[in-house]
Amino acid sequence: MPIINHRAPLQCLVAVRGHPFDRTAFDAMFQAMDGIAATMVDQPAAARLMNPEGMRGFDVLVLYDMPGLDFESPENPPLYLEPEADLRSGFQALLEQG
Repeated sequence: MPIINHRAPLQCLVAVRGHPFDRTAFDAMFQAMDGIAATMVDQPAAARLMNPEGMRGFDVLVLYDMPGLDFESPENPPLYLEPEADLRSGFQALLEQG
């Protein structure tokens, strides 16, 4: 497990989960990039950070998740799940902040 590079010029929060992927290879891609420290956070915990306070200390947010689809539902296509009000307002505040 890599250490956190607190002095990297770019601090990156990576939201993951919701679809299958090779987590080790995905993390290795970020670790191979000079000047980037990536912190992966699984959904639903990542949603709690998607607001100005939660993103304090991070420069960029990478979304590699699919929290709005219920893949365990028997419906085809999967059911769409509305995001919680806190996520909607927090994410909107991030967008407004730039």
